[in-house]
Amino acid sequence: GDCSRLGVGHCVTKANFGIDAREQLTLCGINDFADGSCIIWGTEMEEWHNHLLPPGKRVTRAKSHIFSTTLIPTGTDTFDVEYVIQLDIGGKLPNWMTTPIIIDNVKKLFRCSQDFFLNKDGELEKFLIQKAERTAQMQGPSLLMTP
Repeated sequence: GDCSRLGVGHCVTKANFGIDAREQLTLCGINDFADGSCIIWGTEMEEWHNHLLPPGKRVTRAKSHIFSTTLIPTGTDTFDVEYVIQLDIGGKLPNWMTTPIIIDNVKKLFRCSQDFFLNKDGELEKFLIQKAERTAQMQGPSLLMTP
């Protein structure tokens, strides 16, 4: 697929279930395919990339060895999603304690996504308008039509 986005991302999670906040520094990208599907992917950057972290207090570093979300259109208004994550949450917590938290976070991700794609609070409409504006800017002067 064609790589349409590539960048470095930093995120900090909130403390949850008595586990301190975690941060990550990832190389992320989006690859688009001719059939309309895409893969959103990322992998943790190495410690020698720490100079890319924003200034401030550091928290325990979680490391996504790989994560990906594959979106495959199944109809005009539907798509299938596959989510894959291989994560080391960091610290001295055993996997049997952290796995339920990761599962809960993935469920929340899909709940949030469902609200977005159902256009709850008009967020999807705002996104589509912004996307149309960006496309128009990249293509030069033309008549901009919004949904």
